[in-house]
Amino acid sequence: MNQSFEHIQETYPRFQSSYELIEVYSSCGSRCCLRRMASQVTTPRMSDRGEPQNKTTKCALKPVMHFGQNPKLRSHVIRFGLPCVHEGAQRLHPRNVYASLTISESWENCRYEVLDLLYESVEECLPMSGVLVADNHTVVADVAVASASVHAQPLANVGNSSTSPLPGDWAQFHRENMQRWNPYETTLGVNNVDKLQLKWSHREGLPSEDATFTSPAVANGVVYISEYDGVLYALNAATGAVLWRNPTVFAGSTPAVANGMVYVGGLDGNVYGVNANSGAVIWSFTTLGYLQSAPAVANGVVYIASTDARVYALNAQTGALLWSYLTESPSPPDYSVALFSSCAVVNGVLYIGTANNDVLALDANTGTKLWSYTTGNYVYSSPAVANGTVYVGSYDGNVYALNARTGAKLWSYDTGILVSSSPAVANGVVYVADSAGTVYALNGGTGNRLWSVDTGGDVNSPAVANGVVYIGSTDGYLYALNATTGGRLWSYNTGVSVNNIVSGPDIVDGVVYLHSASPAGLEVDAFALGGTADLFLRVRPVLTTIHQGDLLTYAFPVWNQGPNNAVQEVLRTQVPAGTTFDYIRISGTAGLSTCTHPPYGGSGQIVCHENSSMAPNTTWTVRLTVKVTAPAGTVIRANAAAMADTPDPNMANNISTMSLKVQ
Repeated sequence: MNQSFEHIQETYPRFQSSYELIEVYSSCGSRCCLRRMASQVTTPRMSDRGEPQNKTTKCALKPVMHFGQNPKLRSHVIRFGLPCVHEGAQRLHPRNVYASLTISESWENCRYEVLDLLYESVEECLPMSGVLVADNHTVVADVAVASASVHAQPLANVGNSSTSPLPGDWAQFHRENMQRWNPYETTLGVNNVDKLQLKWSHREGLPSEDATFTSPAVANGVVYISEYDGVLYALNAATGAVLWRNPTVFAGSTPAVANGMVYVGGLDGNVYGVNANSGAVIWSFTTLGYLQSAPAVANGVVYIASTDARVYALNAQTGALLWSYLTESPSPPDYSVALFSSCAVVNGVLYIGTANNDVLALDANTGTKLWSYTTGNYVYSSPAVANGTVYVGSYDGNVYALNARTGAKLWSYDTGILVSSSPAVANGVVYVADSAGTVYALNGGTGNRLWSVDTGGDVNSPAVANGVVYIGSTDGYLYALNATTGGRLWSYNTGVSVNNIVSGPDIVDGVVYLHSASPAGLEVDAFALGGTADLFLRVRPVLTTIHQGDLLTYAFPVWNQGPNNAVQEVLRTQVPAGTTFDYIRISGTAGLSTCTHPPYGGSGQIVCHENSSMAPNTTWTVRLTVKVTAPAGTVIRANAAAMADTPDPNMANNISTMSLKVQ
């Protein structure tokens, strides 16, 4: 019986295996290679406390069968980032590896797996082959317990205080005050937020029709974001340009930034510490589940929760385990005890919601349980803490206010529908949303409703800055609401499909950053008060003398003369009369720009979208090739126009015409 890896991961979160190398081949082409291995799988027993015991059943190695799975198919692929040990106890940590597993039932209560490791380059594959050939083609993956792995990156290169977040940055999900409120924001406010315009938009990565739940982290002029395809990105906060990307961490959580490091939870079960300047992995720590909970960083410690029902405290510099706390014994392992809430750490106490309906308070130094409060359903909401009170939502439909020291309930507000939104707290007011798309402002001391506003879809986590509440909705809009009255001050249609904005926005130095998923892939948008960008367009034919039957290429360079980024440029032209369409080319990032055009040999309109933003003094060029069909003496006229979402002070530069006479 074949089973999907998703089911296997849920049932057997970690296992002990002996791998035997079967073959190495490179049928994927020159850029990747595939190693096929087979193994016998023995599953660790769980104690009454949920601790793995090394009591296993001995299984004989079964001959390998080819099940025909394609490791490139996302539904069957996970990133294989577990530490391996072979003879001599040398640690291996294959970083750019994808794994596809097929489990088959067999005799004697043994299970067997086929493991395909897909490397991103032959260079990464071949050195590993030599290691696997050692010890009679066998390596042992000892992953029954969580472990940390340090990569070959000197610690002297990280932890530089000069790269620590600034006070006004939004360096982790809750912000450093654990309230999703930026009290340092002074540029944007109630009186000018209606003048927000798209500053830049960056799109790349895997297309997605699903919602994205990861929010940006913004620190030191850089936007860090985990994308749907598992890639961790660093973008220039001023322009949206990619500074680096790390495809090896299989990022699944909102990042956190501190002391020159980026911390992120992976869907492969690892917590990663990454150099903020280069994207290089410094250390990784393996949990017994996968991670979508956002890390919180405080006092040199990274706190994060996993779907294995544990909360982990790790040394922020080395990744060493300081303590872990098991919220509920998973027996058998399943998602009913998984932790999706993110930690809030205030005054030496960690607060988190659990899937067994509790809000927990743990000693941040030791992991000792201080108190718990039981709600009526799951608590996937992430707590906010302010003025000695913990605010959190529950699937039972209530927003709770609990005494931060004792856990005693101070008040609750019933929304009538489940609440997974993480609250924001500012100036004594709690801002939170329910799954029906209603945003509430509640008095932080009494729980009385001050106002409520319905949006067009589900909303997740509000953010507050300088009297404005920002929130994204699954109706595709980003909203700015008056924090005092709930009145709508501004909204922006991102143009993404419904259900794709449930991440929380960040507000830093007059810019609003939002992450969403779209059919075009990763989308990170930045909004700021209006600026201008002067586009300058010219039509330049490659040939100046043409004859009937010639292929004629026109270049349409669009130059941004500044002073600001030009966002979402569009070029419109048409196949000139007396010619037929042959082909079109676009400069810039491959696959980013798009064009609609007639078929080969046809005629009609051509519309090209740059789908990003152009920095000042940069050029985006479209090249159109046509076949001249008109006879000698005919004048061929090419016309084009360029525009962008950014206001243009000189539209006369945006139109250009060129005429050529057929010889």
